[in-house]
Amino acid sequence: MAVYVDGSALSRFFLDVPQSAEWREWAVERIPELRRSELSVTELRRVTASLDRAARVVADALVERIREVRFSDQALERALLVQDRLAPFAALHFGVAKAEPDIDAIATYDPVLAATCHLHRVRVVTPGRPALWWSSLPGRGSPVPE
Repeated sequence: MAVYVDGSALSRFFLDVPQSAEWREWAVERIPELRRSELSVTELRRVTASLDRAARVVADALVERIREVRFSDQALERALLVQDRLAPFAALHFGVAKAEPDIDAIATYDPVLAATCHLHRVRVVTPGRPALWWSSLPGRGSPVPE
């Protein structure tokens, strides 16, 4: 099975932020299992725009090694299910992770996206963070209104 990678995870290949080292160690061994969308790439390019040319070349080479998943009608339908809980781009990431039959998990460091995916039975992968980390953040509990 495959793991869909959003921009918050993909950018950890190039940023020195918490859990970047754990992400790189985990992800490098699993490149063939990873999936990305053009949205993931757009988010990565926004992050790498401020880096030097050599880093951008490495980013482009990395993107080429990760299999692309396109936005299907089913992914867009799934995104609509969570439009009231997630920002539009996060909803699109959710839609892809939920709709694609060969994807069984999402790699994300976005707490609201992680909580929403968990709620909808999409496994969340976040190397370097404990299980259910999103539920322990202040004000970041379940995205479902009580």
